[in-house]
Amino acid sequence: MQIQLITTHIMAALLPFLIFLFIRRLKGYRNYRAVKKRFWEIQRSTNLRRINVSKSAPISAPPNIILLGEALPSILQVISTSREMGLFDYIHDQKKITMKQIERFLNFPSRVIRTLTDVLLAAGILRFDGQYFSLPQQTQIYLLKTSPFAVHLPSPVLNRRLKTILNDDGISRFIKKWKKGKAIRPEYWAIKQHAYSFPLGFALAQKKILSDCSRVLDVAGGSGAVCIALAFHYPEMKLQIIELPGSIKIIERLIKQYHVEDQIHYTGMNMFTRDWPSGFDAVLFTNILHDWGEEDCLFLLKKAFQSLNQGGKVLIQEALLNEKCPGPLWTSSWALTMMLTTRGRQFRFKELKSLLEKTGFTDIASQPLLGYYSTVIGYKK
Repeated sequence: MQIQLITTHIMAALLPFLIFLFIRRLKGYRNYRAVKKRFWEIQRSTNLRRINVSKSAPISAPPNIILLGEALPSILQVISTSREMGLFDYIHDQKKITMKQIERFLNFPSRVIRTLTDVLLAAGILRFDGQYFSLPQQTQIYLLKTSPFAVHLPSPVLNRRLKTILNDDGISRFIKKWKKGKAIRPEYWAIKQHAYSFPLGFALAQKKILSDCSRVLDVAGGSGAVCIALAFHYPEMKLQIIELPGSIKIIERLIKQYHVEDQIHYTGMNMFTRDWPSGFDAVLFTNILHDWGEEDCLFLLKKAFQSLNQGGKVLIQEALLNEKCPGPLWTSSWALTMMLTTRGRQFRFKELKSLLEKTGFTDIASQPLLGYYSTVIGYKK
């Protein structure tokens, strides 16, 4: 009887919380349905003409304030977490410290520490002279825990997230599903990534880097956004997308809405386990390599090399980190997202160049593409 009474009290206490979670989930589902409905309504060639996006009108980058607004919550979380864990006070007490000392103090893997310090450096919260980290005066005044001027920051929820990912359980399961060929919430991710990939596709076309190519392969092409943009600019170009089978319906629907079915073909396959088609003049990776560790990147680039004709080229579209100085801030925050959700990272040009050289590519160069993005090109000679 007493056990039943206790159980009844526990259920009575939990019920409001369970109802709250249900309502929150329902609202999230309804919001997603509205976003999805709006996405499919606006993805039409008539809307491209309405905003004057054409072969002759260069596409502009998204407003920087919008991009920085996206990045700001995660940047503030890094700052808040670093303060809560005592990093700033530790550096202040030591005057200056090395990367190894930060790793020992926070007890996180070097991959995590490198990403966090990149964000803090890009935000101007830390200084680095090539050997030692130190605190600028602003950080000492406004971010030390004991400072009378200490500013209020969001609660450091990222702290819990960082501790969770150290065992790699959540991340490894997520990545393993991709590597096994399972698409995770394909429509959700296609819509999300389309916002980045579509303008990059138009910028790539307008750079005329592919003007001498007849057949192009887009690896893990998402919604088909890049290929749709290329098809608009090059009516004679034949494009092929390889993507996980669960994403094919999205590609099929989108290319029909843009009336480019005759130019774009697609294959549902696992890029890690299936043979790639061959005979291409160019192979594209747009926001793909940053999802994977070095071993997987080398594997994918080797497959690309095999798929190319002699004289063909690989094009890697990524937001690159600066070579010699911190930042850009948006790219550093994007690297944080990669660290938390994948096994990858954002690259510097020299890192991508090294990967390409290891897989046989030559004449490697980088050129600005759009906003924070660049395209890195390598040739099969």
